[in-house]
Amino acid sequence: VAAGFERENILALARALDGSSTTRAGELSVPLELGALATAWPRLRDAASPEDLAVALRRSPWGDPGDEIADGLADVLLLTWLRELASAAPRSRPWAVRAAALTAVRVRLVDEAPATPRLRQLARPLVGEGWAAAEDLPALVGTLPSAVRPLLSIETPRELWRAEARALAEVEQDAFALLRTALPGPEVVLGAVTVLSVDAWRVRAALAAAEAGGTGAVASEVLDAVA
Repeated sequence: VAAGFERENILALARALDGSSTTRAGELSVPLELGALATAWPRLRDAASPEDLAVALRRSPWGDPGDEIADGLADVLLLTWLRELASAAPRSRPWAVRAAALTAVRVRLVDEAPATPRLRQLARPLVGEGWAAAEDLPALVGTLPSAVRPLLSIETPRELWRAEARALAEVEQDAFALLRTALPGPEVVLGAVTVLSVDAWRVRAALAAAEAGGTGAVASEVLDAVA
């Protein structure tokens, strides 16, 4: 679970090494201190160039970033993390599949970016590879596992945020169920961390809506969807 925070550290370092060190809203200004929860950060943090970082990632549990050390690194790290989380905590696998499906739609139809070999390789165990060649929303959704297709009942890719809100609401329900488990253990911890993460996402969404539209109709629509 903590690897999600390490991912943020890696992305901030990659931007700094690439010369994009100006901190924007929502980005890290200093690395998160992970202590014993770190996976590879103590070895990665000393990278002096994008090339050094790529080599260090290949030698770490994060694996080969492919050619995505710049623009596509965030998605490569995300899918790597989702796969590892689903392996370590099987109850989180449906969440990983939902997140991978949302990523596939965003990459192909919102960012209009090619599905690189490394991205396809990482997504394959979760959502297959058919999405990589899809040219429109119905075709792409048709390639995804049947369990996630209802999640993507949207008209256009621009409405992907609605699917994201629905996905997180479903994840939160699952996480609350884990919190009600009779016995203490790893699943209770997973549920607690996940509930807090979804709550933090709602706060970020509310702040973004307020910044973008104040109390207008669009902002209200966003707040209703994430509530």
